[in-house]
Amino acid sequence: TGKLIWNRNLAEEFAVPEYFFGKGSNPIVAGEQLILNIGGSEDRCVVAFDKKTGKQAWITKDSWGASYSSPTLARIHGKEVCLVLTGGESRPPKGGLLVLDPKTGEKLSRVPWRADKFESANAVPPVPVGKNRVFLSECYELGGVLVEFNEKFVPKVLWKKPDFNIHWMTPILFDGHLYGVSGRHQQGAEMVCVEVDTGKEAWRSRIAWEQEIQGRKLRLEAFRASLLRADGHYLCLSELGSLLWLDLSPKGWKILSST
Repeated sequence: TGKLIWNRNLAEEFAVPEYFFGKGSNPIVAGEQLILNIGGSEDRCVVAFDKKTGKQAWITKDSWGASYSSPTLARIHGKEVCLVLTGGESRPPKGGLLVLDPKTGEKLSRVPWRADKFESANAVPPVPVGKNRVFLSECYELGGVLVEFNEKFVPKVLWKKPDFNIHWMTPILFDGHLYGVSGRHQQGAEMVCVEVDTGKEAWRSRIAWEQEIQGRKLRLEAFRASLLRADGHYLCLSELGSLLWLDLSPKGWKILSST
């Protein structure tokens, strides 16, 4: 019917600061809870609401605050967890991965991962890659990292890759490899394929092609594109709006069609 069931002014209720570019994080539904990385005053970092009523269910307090990365759900040692990569505007810059119990908001683990620059923010969603491991990335300084958790949720860094520095897209995991777009700026952004277990780079390339538009042949690039795996291949939306149908594998890439 379109009838409004509930609403809350979170910016007002939680005194949420504006930060550089406003807010960019999506909420996530976990069971009956709607979980948001709010980053409000008094260290009210992550908040859950009853998805049907809007009533507050729990608050996880942490000084790391909000980011532009959206929370994800995963299973670590058989337990469902909510992964929240925090870190927006702060002096000094701070942020990282919070591993939470989505039912209670209990903080199970905390992994610092944030560039040591004020003009930076975390924006890439955490990617669970199996075997109790999570991949994180940021583009300003630290780049990519693979973290493993033991049964007590104590983190261990398995590898770091500063040049797998993804700005905001969600990397795709398939058949033991991660595919993502590395690079802070539009010019020079590259598609990268990395083996998950080792951090070894299979290849790195700028996705470029020629296309005729209004009688002119132009050289186009994907730049800081987004990826979605579908029907055995990859939809790639370029930064400037081209839509590509790609074949990606550890051997390289091929454009199957474009529009």
